[in-house]
Amino acid sequence: MEEIAEYFETVAENKKLTRNRQSLIDTAVITHQIPGGMVSNLISQLEKQKALDRMEEVLKEIPRVREDLGFPPLVTPTSQIVGTQAVFNVLLGERYKVVPQEVKEYVKGFYGRSPAPIKKAIVKKILKDETQITCRPADLLPPILEQLKVEIDKELIKTEEDLICYALFPEVALRFFRWRNNPSENPSDEEKLEKAIEKKKIIEKKPADSVNQIKHVIEIMKKSEIMEFNMEEGETKLIIKRGIPQKSETQICAPSSIPFENAQNASKDKNTISEADNIYKVVSPMVGTFYSAPSPNAEDFIKIGDIVEEGKILCIVEAMKLMNEITSEKKGKIIDIPVKKGQTVEKGQVLVIIETI
Repeated sequence: MEEIAEYFETVAENKKLTRNRQSLIDTAVITHQIPGGMVSNLISQLEKQKALDRMEEVLKEIPRVREDLGFPPLVTPTSQIVGTQAVFNVLLGERYKVVPQEVKEYVKGFYGRSPAPIKKAIVKKILKDETQITCRPADLLPPILEQLKVEIDKELIKTEEDLICYALFPEVALRFFRWRNNPSENPSDEEKLEKAIEKKKIIEKKPADSVNQIKHVIEIMKKSEIMEFNMEEGETKLIIKRGIPQKSETQICAPSSIPFENAQNASKDKNTISEADNIYKVVSPMVGTFYSAPSPNAEDFIKIGDIVEEGKILCIVEAMKLMNEITSEKKGKIIDIPVKKGQTVEKGQVLVIIETI
């Protein structure tokens, strides 16, 4: 059926019978078992991870993950759980190397009993020393609305819906509430950049002044979620991109503008930690958002100077709507945390630097 469908799609494309090359009926669903809505979601996730070319591998991995997890139905939210785990398995090159918190909770029994038994080897790999629950999951949930009313600033909450939003999406809700209360004091990242930069002052005849302006732009970008800044004035063009890890790639092209070497030097951190045998850099396994604590009002997992053991949770990277705990693979001392809470991180970007012991 797939071969026949492929043939007629080519015919339709050659005869210009359709605008786009898109199947009306996905015959491959018989093999990969994935509903259409989930496929579109996977495409979006892989595009964000810059790995759309690996879609075929993910489609083959999903039935395997589903079997491992006791055949959960591919509807929300378990479709997201299965799909995201399959993406991680493919992109990281090792099955269950990274397991989102939601997958752990599903295996533990917090989503109810699975339709079929979860494979024992998978339970052991994911839960390690923890045990599965056998009771009704909701019985383990303490009432939290009254607690949230105490911990959040009362001026930020206007309706009961606000409180529910904060319970579900604490980080995002807090940012929105603060902006809603005072947009002028809490501008967006784009507004901050626009106010901080006057175009005519960035590119000047004096290289030293221009380099200082570029440094200022880079610092703003480091503290925000802005990934790229472009500016063009006359024959001069400035491009600053967030690179991996935590560096900004700066290019300047003009007959009489700042030398490229100066621009590069502007983006270098003077306190860059030198490479050494005892330096262990923990990098993000995916594109996502960095969180240093499990919730807005909770203490950070780590701070500079802490001694951490192997397996210690260092941070969380939220990706593809799931929370992924990043743990240390070595024992050592935290000497740097180059990223900020809520910052967007790229795959391979350094999150924590540890001096091993």
